[in-house]
Amino acid sequence: MEQASRAAAAHGETLDRLRAKYNPLYSASKQYESALEEISFAEREGAISAQMAEQARARAAQTLDPGGGKISENIFIDGVPR
Repeated sequence: MEQASRAAAAHGETLDRLRAKYNPLYSASKQYESALEEISFAEREGAISAQMAEQARARAAQTLDPGGGKISENIFIDGVPR
């Protein structure tokens, strides 16, 4: 049972790596998620203030969507912009 759990986890990690490699939006969202985790950790540990954490979160969000809320303009479904 434990071996099956490890195999499933490894398979999931492989799929995540492939998604990140070939899907730019997925890759960007994972980088954003990682940045938020690091910011929260730094704030919790007292390495940065709440104000600095807020600013860092805003910068991370801007990195995910540098168009200022226009990310949906680049979404296509079956070749049709949505």
